[in-house]
Amino acid sequence: MYMFASPVELFETVYGGMIYPIAVVEQESLKVTYINTTLRNLSGVERGIKVGQILDTALKTASGDIVESALFHKVSTETNPLDCHCLINLGVTFSLHLKPVQLDSEHFFVLQFDNIAMPTSNDKVCNDRLAFAMNEACDGLWDWNIKTNAVYFSPKLDRMLGFEPGEREPDVNGWLSLVHPDDQPVALSAIEKHLQGDAEYYEAEYRIATKDGQWKQVHDRGLSCEWNNEGKPTRAVGMLSDITAYRSLEAELRNTLERFEDYASSGSDWFWETNANLVVTDIGGRPEHESSIHLAQLIDQNLIHTLREQEQTEAVLALRNNQPIRNIRFAIGTQEYWVNLSGRPVFDQQGQLTGYRGIGENINEQVKLENTVRSYQKNSEIMMEKAPVAIGIVDEAGNFFYANESFTALNKCNYEQLAAKYQENRELSRPDRELFRSAALGEHTSYEMVLETLDGPKFFSVTKFLTRRAEDQCLLAITMIMDITYSRQQEVEQKKVEMVLDNIAEGILITDADHRIVSANNSLLRETGFTMTELVGQTPSVLSSGRYDRIFYQEMWSQVHQTGKWRGHLWNRKKDGTVLRQKVSIQAITVNDDVQHYIGIYSSSQQSTSEQDSEMFNLQCDPLTGLPNRALLQDRLHMACQRGRASRQSVEVSLIKISNREELLEQFGHTACDEVLKKLAFRFQDCLSLDDSIGRYGVDEFIVIRERNLETKITDILGNITEQQIILSDGGQVTVKIGLHSASYPKDAHSPQKIIRQLRSKTTELK
Repeated sequence: MYMFASPVELFETVYGGMIYPIAVVEQESLKVTYINTTLRNLSGVERGIKVGQILDTALKTASGDIVESALFHKVSTETNPLDCHCLINLGVTFSLHLKPVQLDSEHFFVLQFDNIAMPTSNDKVCNDRLAFAMNEACDGLWDWNIKTNAVYFSPKLDRMLGFEPGEREPDVNGWLSLVHPDDQPVALSAIEKHLQGDAEYYEAEYRIATKDGQWKQVHDRGLSCEWNNEGKPTRAVGMLSDITAYRSLEAELRNTLERFEDYASSGSDWFWETNANLVVTDIGGRPEHESSIHLAQLIDQNLIHTLREQEQTEAVLALRNNQPIRNIRFAIGTQEYWVNLSGRPVFDQQGQLTGYRGIGENINEQVKLENTVRSYQKNSEIMMEKAPVAIGIVDEAGNFFYANESFTALNKCNYEQLAAKYQENRELSRPDRELFRSAALGEHTSYEMVLETLDGPKFFSVTKFLTRRAEDQCLLAITMIMDITYSRQQEVEQKKVEMVLDNIAEGILITDADHRIVSANNSLLRETGFTMTELVGQTPSVLSSGRYDRIFYQEMWSQVHQTGKWRGHLWNRKKDGTVLRQKVSIQAITVNDDVQHYIGIYSSSQQSTSEQDSEMFNLQCDPLTGLPNRALLQDRLHMACQRGRASRQSVEVSLIKISNREELLEQFGHTACDEVLKKLAFRFQDCLSLDDSIGRYGVDEFIVIRERNLETKITDILGNITEQQIILSDGGQVTVKIGLHSASYPKDAHSPQKIIRQLRSKTTELK
């Protein structure tokens, strides 16, 4: 018979404190008899496996087979684990290790779950919380919307404080009411420093009240993850860890060390003695009842056999050389209660070895603390290595110490190549030299840099700061690089949109979902006489002329709400009181079927279509040749390069230049030269296809943009154009000398501006 009241009590004693998820099932029925704390706490698995459940209703193999007893018996004799997933909570996958055990006449399987992969979510907020939880060991998560002061608390955090999920008010004030009054200034100061940018992350340790009025010591850590246009944080996420037991362990460790000093002066925590074969003959001491160690069970056992395998060799070597055994750890019983041994050989009067005698120190709490520290260190290393931010570390002498995966990927080389490069050059970058020269620990320097790539320019935010290495206090420069290309591109696109809105003839009015004006373009401001400050926050009724009753506007907005749009003519009133008739188009802007904004487009009925077309022609076309002017041509070239980059196709750009224009001007005059330019423009247009673009770029320059059929050379399309014979309207004949140069994007240049500069420099060199 086993010495415990039930098998479950035995299983709890053996597996309850393990960090691995463990379950025990009966061999024949596959009924779950026991699950340990780690498995119960795992989200998802908790809902899939429960005590008393038949396991074949909860698991199936990776190949789709339902788990049954015969399969378990087969796998238990093999070395490879069984890959399974949970039927009840799909998406949780793991590898399963099996071991049969027997307690008297009862037979069980012990299941150890490894490599658990939790389900993912496409939702951004869930990804932020899950990423933070997977990289930090914690007892709960919080997600703070700084703008609304609302806080999301994870169910695990609520349960840690004795509350049911959702039982507490989800806001900051509700949380602060639980923090110990003496600790509130510390927590609030740490939050304020982080939000103001004085600290890289928020971190505080304080006491917090549970539902039953008890106090827990917690470690709170978080960081900002979203900012507004002004760079101020609008959202922060973090994790809370219950360190009550950790602080208790620290106190116990200090007490243990103090006890050791007391016992060392008098002899030991406890003593031990063996014969020459290292068989324990005597052992005892006062701490036996305090530590729950039954020292008597070691009597008549070989001390070597109680040691860990890796330390047995060290002990044997000490024996052979008659040297003391020092700082050897071993575990007593199945509980693995760690102790530290120190001893010395004992000789008789003839100098013969008669045995060993020494002392023991209880270090169970110390080992637990070391394991906790190693766990935190491992999590920190994983977080740095997998971080999306590139991290590199160098010392003042130019030695390269560390680079995470993002840093090596950015430099397109591995760590060894980076270290060799720094070892060869031994020269720091200018920002690193200035950072070491300042020697200001804790302070940081930030700047942005741009790199030209085949896919266009990439923008990076660089942050550098100094720290000291713990072992030798050597100064280290830590560089963190973040790719901000997307945000910069979004800013450029936003500016383009704003530029377009501000330069079109129609007036634009944008409101929020509550019909409050948030923006208006320059055309509407000029047309109505209002300023932006006077309009923002008002409703469009500020433009009402008073010619329509309330029913008219109710029907108009009813149509907008039902169909998402309305079009018609309205009489509106300017700021000075005059009225004007406008063609108005209202459109609802929705995101996930929710209205976010309304956009109104106002066209004045006073200007004719022909006048508008004339203005547009003058803005975009050359008045002499009718071809696109420089502004429109640059825009077309920019768009062509964007399409080429997206489709990874080339764009050919050709510059046609009249090389003897000055001679023609002196010989025939301006009128004849203008006629020559017109006829050349018509001739070039006739040669090109509808897919090609040509425009007048300068006084004597034309630009041709080609995106298709690039296998046909431009010289084959235009023919021999180096000398053109032009017959003027007065019968005169003019010989025009022409130069042609071509370049390809992105082969010859990575931007439209560089292509134009390259082509114009070629014509200058030729001249």
